Amino acid sequence: MWKHYLKVNARYSEIDGQIQSKIESMSGLSRRTKDKEKERDAAEVELSKLNLSRLDERERHLVFIQLAQISYLGVWASLLVNLSCSVKNLSKCHVGSTQSRM
Repeated sequence: MWKHYLKVNARYSEIDGQIQSKIESMSGLSRRTKDKEKERDAAEVELSKLNLSRLDERERHLVFIQLAQISYLGVWASLLVNLSCSVKNLSKCHVGSTQSRM
């Protein structure tokens, strides 16, 4: 009978430990959830202070500048491609002219 009591007592202690662990885990999750809610509320307050129309205007301006830079780089890239093709064609012509002299 004593062995049975020790076995049951050990099992009870094990289950009680699991329950306490889950309670601590749940309280930790609850605390983190509350912290995240506070952070969200603070971010909402910060956003409400901002002039969003001004930010939209600045964003449109930046996009316009980026598109202008991309098109400018595209023009330079096409000029470089054309130039490299011209150089290749010159080198082929030069190679051909030296071979015809031989």
